[in-house]
Amino acid sequence: MKNPVYIIGFLFLFLCYCNQPEQKFHRSELIPAKDLVPVLTDLHLTDGLLSLSEVRQEYEDMDSLVHYLNILANYGYSLNQLNNTMEYYSHDPEALDEIYEKVIIQLTEMEGKIMSSDQEKEISAPNLWEGKTNWKLPVDGKQNKLEFEVPVKNPGIYKIIADIKIYSYDESLEPAITAYFWFDNQTETGYRLYYPKTRISKSAKKRTYRITQKVLNPKITHLRGYLLDHSPKPGDWQKHILVTNFRIEFEPITGPEK
Repeated sequence: MKNPVYIIGFLFLFLCYCNQPEQKFHRSELIPAKDLVPVLTDLHLTDGLLSLSEVRQEYEDMDSLVHYLNILANYGYSLNQLNNTMEYYSHDPEALDEIYEKVIIQLTEMEGKIMSSDQEKEISAPNLWEGKTNWKLPVDGKQNKLEFEVPVKNPGIYKIIADIKIYSYDESLEPAITAYFWFDNQTETGYRLYYPKTRISKSAKKRTYRITQKVLNPKITHLRGYLLDHSPKPGDWQKHILVTNFRIEFEPITGPEK
């Protein structure tokens, strides 16, 4: 191929078929070229995603083969048809090269869009939180509430964002995100302006949580809270929760406030 791309699994499959005698396949036993490009593109994207530790953790209870079978099923094809197609093209490497050139082009275009989007996000909404952004409990503390604190320098809108998955065997009681603005007013707890308390669903599925609060008081100095707050519970128990992509973003207020 003219361009490098990491397609180790399919390249290995291709090399295996090269040593086999050519077989004749009925058209219905193969994936047409027009569909093969998007199918291979999605398969390679999935393969890349499953190589990321946070993605593997999220789907650790699912056999990786299931993901590939689901992709094929979405296009109306089977694993057997994919195997037949790769065997068919193993005897026509030039045609396979052309197909993978198209796959590479699609992957490159997607990568460019993602990088452009990430750059725009980085410019428009920097992460005020400079600490760790991913946790897996109980490894990172069996009852860890994930306390956070960032300085508040300007009035505006502060957004707390995180992807959270609570496993079915989690033992925490009433998990929630608790956050508040704070300054020292010489009292025991200090002045606190709370965000609405956000309950975290025990659905065993990853959900993106976004909570926002506007602050106008110039005395406010910090935003504090607990990303995995919980109600008191006696005994020795553990949380089983995956948290990824924790962010705190600031949006200035433009125009006159009414």
